[in-house]
Amino acid sequence: ELFEAFRRVIHTVLPIFFERGSVSQLMSGVLATAAFMAIYASTKPFARPENDVLATLAQGVLFLILTYSLAAEAADSPFSDGGGKNFGILCVVLNVVILASAIYAAYLTISEVWSDGRNVVIELRAKGRRAWAEHKFSSSSDVDTA
Repeated sequence: ELFEAFRRVIHTVLPIFFERGSVSQLMSGVLATAAFMAIYASTKPFARPENDVLATLAQGVLFLILTYSLAAEAADSPFSDGGGKNFGILCVVLNVVILASAIYAAYLTISEVWSDGRNVVIELRAKGRRAWAEHKFSSSSDVDTA
């Protein structure tokens, strides 16, 4: 939680120190995103591996978008031959990948919880049957001794 708050603060505060829309501002975002992507990939800070992959993937998408924006800003001429349209398509595809990854991670979590719940129910049923059999057996033993 603390690291995630630090990441958000860096992504919010760092651009303030550079001119709005400048190459320097975009470069600071690219470098910060690359650093956090590497940290997420190497430390795996989340309890579930799916969440680690999802966080790293999200940082990767942000890195690609900022890098593309940096290249567009650094170019001498504006986009030509539909380059802006290609950037829009790239952004949509990357966001669909993130959404699909999030849905898959949620599916894995739900299926694991469902499986664990089924195992608990099966175990409780087995314990109940054993307790009932022991109770029935001890009741019949009491009748035989009397």
